[in-house]
Amino acid sequence: MVILPATFTGSTRRLHEYAQDAMTYVRNYGHPDLFITFTCHRKWDEIKELLLPGQSPVDRHDIIAHVFKQKLKSLMDFIVKHHVFGETRCWIYSIEWQIRGLPHSHILVWLFNKITPDKIDEIISAEIPDINISVHEGCIDADGAEQETFCGVMDLPKPVAKSSYIIINKTVHAACTTVQKISVESAAALEYEQSKEIEDQLSSTRYTGFVGDGDTNTYKKVCDSKPYGEKLIEKLECVGHVQKRVGTRLRNLKNNTKEMLPDGKRLGGKGRLTDASIDKLQSYYGNAIRENKNDIVKMRAAVWAVFFYKGSSDEKHVHNFCKDIPV
Repeated sequence: MVILPATFTGSTRRLHEYAQDAMTYVRNYGHPDLFITFTCHRKWDEIKELLLPGQSPVDRHDIIAHVFKQKLKSLMDFIVKHHVFGETRCWIYSIEWQIRGLPHSHILVWLFNKITPDKIDEIISAEIPDINISVHEGCIDADGAEQETFCGVMDLPKPVAKSSYIIINKTVHAACTTVQKISVESAAALEYEQSKEIEDQLSSTRYTGFVGDGDTNTYKKVCDSKPYGEKLIEKLECVGHVQKRVGTRLRNLKNNTKEMLPDGKRLGGKGRLTDASIDKLQSYYGNAIRENKNDIVKMRAAVWAVFFYKGSSDEKHVHNFCKDIPV
């Protein structure tokens, strides 16, 4: 068996280490301020310049990986060292590969100074692509005919006309401005209404059931404190805890019994009280309680049926209580 260390890229331990780092950041600094997706483009000049004659980017995944890594490093330096969004407290990112072989990165950034609603437009913006910079470059020739590329084969729409582009861009910009104004003005009111609703729900909440394991001092102290006045709190037994307690006691019995039994053998061992048989007894015991939770007599009979059944053999059948178990 080979165990890859956390220094090996892509290993289980490395991914677990990154996940722990991310949870530590959230626990100490709250939600990240920025979620950035950085995607590789097959027409980057750095990629095209390194291709051999007759090659396309899909033929050289090594070039794509190297160029993307260098650009990602430059982007992180731009964010972390040059403080383009402000001074950075901490950051973390992951790299994923798309179906067609292009990588992209998801980046989380925590800043010292939180971003306020009035600063969002300085960081995030969106617009209709310029008509002179077609997103279909290489997919549609000068005469407008579709080429045998992904866009042409999939029959994707052509770029909008310049007149339509200007109208659409102005409409979208006006709508974004209106939404931003409404959002900023109503943010405080919305936050107050939501907090008021949560407070009302919590004030009417009553925890009248106490889940415990056997005799517990905590339950008694809770009842004595009378958190809801004269409203009684019901004691609910956790079957899982009771079931686990049976297994624990059987294992302790097996491990602590050192003397030989009358047949000259120890309590544990093959064909006797093993960890596997204890697991079965523990499971049977829990099922006997759950299936007869409304009838204590049948519950007792089911528990004894498990005990006698495990003590049965081909020579000596012991099924005294089996007939009492409902089918």
